[in-house]
Amino acid sequence: MGKRVLVVDDNQGIRECVADYMRSFGYDVLVCSSAEDALRIAGKDKFDIVFTDYNLGDGKMDGVTFAGHLAEQLADPPYVILMSGQDVPGLEIGRIIAAFLPKPFVFAEFKRVLPS
Repeated sequence: MGKRVLVVDDNQGIRECVADYMRSFGYDVLVCSSAEDALRIAGKDKFDIVFTDYNLGDGKMDGVTFAGHLAEQLADPPYVILMSGQDVPGLEIGRIIAAFLPKPFVFAEFKRVLPS
C-alpha cells in the first residue's frame, strides 16, 4: 500500500485538486472539509502526510491549531503541509508544521514541499 494523505480544506475545489494531484503521484488520499472531522479520522487511521488549509472557515479551527492537536494527540504525527493564500501570523516551520504551500498553487511546488 502507498503512503496515505489527508487533505483538509473547506473549499471542495481545492480539496479535489490537491487530492487528484497527490493521487497522480501514487498516494492513497482521503479528503475532509473540516479540522474537526479530520481529527476524528486521524485518530482512527494513520496518515503519512496531511495537507491543511490555514483558514478553514469562519469561526472554525484554523490549520495551525489543527496541526497542533495532531501533534498532541498522535504518538507518531504526520508530516503537515499548511496551505494558505494569505500571510500566516507567527508561522514557524518545524515540529508542528513541516512545510508551507502558498495559494494559488504552482504544481511544481508540490514536489518541493513533500517529504523526501
